[in-house]
Amino acid sequence: LSTGVPDNCEGVSYNWMTIRKEDTAMITLTLSMYHAGIKKVTVYTEDKNNNNGRCFINQVDPSENS
Repeated sequence: LSTGVPDNCEGVSYNWMTIRKEDTAMITLTLSMYHAGIKKVTVYTEDKNNNNGRCFINQVDPSENS
């Protein structure tokens, strides 16, 4: 990420953030944006302290300045 890992995800292995496999619509949207050339997005994450040290993305929004 160009701005680094979100504060609530610092310290996770390899700075990885994960979209849960149950969130297939969000996975599809994210891959579609990537293939369309939209590389600037805002991600919202859940606190790793509530997820056994794993950082989950719970929302992805395309940037207005893509």
